[in-house]
Amino acid sequence: MKVYNWEISSVEYISSFKGKNEILDFLMISLSSVFLGTVVLSIFLLYLYFKNKNNFKIVTFRIILAVLLADLTSRFLFKYWFLRMRPQFLFKECHESYCYGFVSSHASDIFAIITIFIFMNKKNVVWTIPLALLVCFSRLFLNDHFPLDLIGGAVLGIISGLCVQRLTASFYYQNEKSLFS
Repeated sequence: MKVYNWEISSVEYISSFKGKNEILDFLMISLSSVFLGTVVLSIFLLYLYFKNKNNFKIVTFRIILAVLLADLTSRFLFKYWFLRMRPQFLFKECHESYCYGFVSSHASDIFAIITIFIFMNKKNVVWTIPLALLVCFSRLFLNDHFPLDLIGGAVLGIISGLCVQRLTASFYYQNEKSLFS
């Protein structure tokens, strides 16, 4: 899949700020950290558990399914199908899975999660969209993805979240007592 000149220019410009400010570097690395993402998600789910134990089970189930769908599709279908190099491997010989970036798994995962959160409560859009955009920006800043990788990941994540929401809604409400009791 072709990488456009505007994508190369935008990644070069954004990643040129890397190493110039320790706080910004730390923030961008943290936003891309799977560990930190897991911690933040765990804190939110604990909050949800203590606030509404009934929603906790279904929301957690939906998040797990949505992330699995988005992540596995991005890693094992899209990246091997499109073979679109990441910025740091663009002009190098590389045939390993980590060389390919379309679609961004970080973007697909975070957008799958926020889709579930937004369905849970529309007010969550106020903090989830900016968080997802910051995660995507961090991927540009760290020279890990091109913009279309992130847009593709966002679309895949939203579709994954919508599919899981739709599929589990009818199943959950029909089998609520037996599945999550």
